[in-house]
Amino acid sequence: MILLAGPGAGVQETRNRDMLLSGSEAYRPLVSRGFQEFRSALQERRLRLLLAGRSGTGKSATGNTILQRKHFLSRLAATAVTRACATGSCRWASWDVEVLDTPDLFSPEVAQADPGFEERGRCYLLSAPGPHAVLLVTQLRRFTAQDVRAWRGVKALFGAGIAARAVVVFTRREDLEGGSLQQYVRDTDNRALRSGSWWPSAGAAAAPSTTERPTGSGRRRSGS
Repeated sequence: MILLAGPGAGVQETRNRDMLLSGSEAYRPLVSRGFQEFRSALQERRLRLLLAGRSGTGKSATGNTILQRKHFLSRLAATAVTRACATGSCRWASWDVEVLDTPDLFSPEVAQADPGFEERGRCYLLSAPGPHAVLLVTQLRRFTAQDVRAWRGVKALFGAGIAARAVVVFTRREDLEGGSLQQYVRDTDNRALRSGSWWPSAGAAAAPSTTERPTGSGRRRSGS
């Protein structure tokens, strides 16, 4: 699915982290179990949303839009603003929604600053037992190979099955200048974007409904 966002648009934990850092095949059963809980989540009216993508695309601003308040740090900067995973929660209708904001976990800069990939471990633990949806955030007119790398990194972290839970969110809606997202994707000279081969899942492009917005309070978690 593709969405278009408006303008900004203990012991067990240690064991889980060790499994995460030791290789993807070890922890994918845990993620799969999280996907199996999606049906029970519908009954519990609880959703865990993970914001992913390269730096500077508007992940934090998108999270703030979902929460309908300024919770995540979001501003124009030459370097990445989000340095660590953080969560916020809200109540939307009868749903308890939790949003996990992440830095660009797969950029070379993060690898240098966090050689032990501890932040990837935090991302996994904070979204346990698995996100119900991954929002892959990118910008109109600024789609690059870094976006493709970010998505491949998400699949490497959570397993290929995460594609069934993925939604592409395009920010900077104003750049369409009155046109449609479908037309933009069809006419763009960006081969990777036009081909759609990197998209998490197949399906028609769709515009989001903005008639209802979630409200509530958020929180920040500390990492292990």
